[in-house]
Amino acid sequence: MSRLPYKEDELPPLSESEREALERLDMTPILGTVEERLRLAMHTALKFMRERNLARADAKFAWGECEKIRTDIGEFQRQDDEQRQEIERLRGAITAGGFDLAPCRLCGRTIVCVPDGIALCESCVKKEE
Repeated sequence: MSRLPYKEDELPPLSESEREALERLDMTPILGTVEERLRLAMHTALKFMRERNLARADAKFAWGECEKIRTDIGEFQRQDDEQRQEIERLRGAITAGGFDLAPCRLCGRTIVCVPDGIALCESCVKKEE
């Protein structure tokens, strides 16, 4: 809320004495010389441009990393699908060949064997001999 008796954009005109006082007022100690103000403005503009360029570079880097991750995820999914298909082919081959997957009765490792109930891996067979 403004405490002025008039709106800010409808300021009353300056009197002659006010105009003269304003013209005599030296603002250089407060605002600096024209060259100093220009130098400050240029410094501020350069700082802003550098920060903006850094932000853009960060955004590009983040987007590139995101694309790399998407590519990696796609590759991992493709490899996973290939491995699942290989497992299914192996199971199908074992089943089609009349063999069975069973744990070795001595060490518990899963082996491919004839479905006769006597599942032994080669290392356990050598130990028993």
